[in-house]
Order: sequence, then structure tokens, then C-alpha cells
Amino acid sequence: MRYEPNPFWPGDENHITIVPYVEQHFAQETLALLWKRAGEQYVPSYVWSDGQPVSLNTFVRNYGPESGRTLFLAVHAPPDTEHTAFQIDSVIGFMWVDNVQNHRADAHFFFYEDWRGEWTVASAKKMVSILFNEPFNLSLLICRTNSQNRLAVAFAKRCGATIIGEIPKYYKHGNNFYNATIGHIVKDDN
Repeated sequence: MRYEPNPFWPGDENHITIVPYVEQHFAQETLALLWKRAGEQYVPSYVWSDGQPVSLNTFVRNYGPESGRTLFLAVHAPPDTEHTAFQIDSVIGFMWVDNVQNHRADAHFFFYEDWRGEWTVASAKKMVSILFNEPFNLSLLICRTNSQNRLAVAFAKRCGATIIGEIPKYYKHGNNFYNATIGHIVKDDN
């Protein structure tokens, strides 16, 4: 499956490119740098509140090309920059999908603090649009986050998610349980 990333401009002089990690087979060192940068800004167990990776080795194993997950990088790059040539600091964030079944998948987003705001919403909407079109053709994305993470819940809504409810005691960290807010984004066929 060949996928060419499309440039996206959220503002006049700004340029965002969505790059599928698995298709491009970037070096695993890229994943290591993404993880390190994420850890410098967040506590990894809070970022991956669904029990996902907390160590570098697990992150590389779970999101590398052999993982079966589709990982996208949102990259800020001037229009004359080749989409495969970028600095790690130009990565705005990333999204991954897993549990792909028929026409649906679970969607997960992570954006770095220094790119918060309209950049992240525009980038996430572009990633969703890519998943709803060729070659992926998904029609439903399921989103869930720790209910205490109000920024993540608000972000999901700004990206078009409809919140459908809350599941009690979905996440566990140590001896504490946390509720999960569940939402979905449905492809608009009109």
C-alpha cells in the first residue's frame, strides 16, 4: 500500500505535513527521540493512561514498523522541505491507530506542549481525514481518555469527537482507579 502524505496549511505561512511512520520506515532512532522528547514534557504513565508503553524499549517495540500499528507524525516543515527530511524538533505530535477491525479503529493522539492550540486541532483533523479516505477507508474512530484529563476530553471534542459516556474504573495506576471518557468520530459521507 503506497501512501503519499499531503501538505496541510493551518495558517498562511505555516505548513504541516502528515507522515505515516510505518509506510516510511523511519529509523527506530526516530521513535527513541520522540519518546525521549515526550518524557521530558510529560510523565509517560499519564500520557499512555491505557497501560501502553512507559519504557523506551517497549515504545520502540510497540510502535515500530513491525508492531502492526499505524503511526502518523505531524511535522512542521516549510513548503520547500522534502517530507522525509525533518528535524525531530519539527514534529508537532503523533497519532496511532490500533485494534483495526473492518471499518473502525481506536485512535490515540499525542502533541507536544510547544505546539498546543490550533496547530494540534488542525493536525489531528487532517490525520482523521487521512484515515477516512484511501487507502485506509475507515468510517469510525473510537477515542478514550482518562476522564480527569479535561484537556484531552476538550481536545477530542474540538477534533469532532462526540462524547458518548464514561466507564468507571477503566484505568488503574498503582492502587488508584480512574474513569475513562469514551467518544467517537464518524465519517461524514455527505
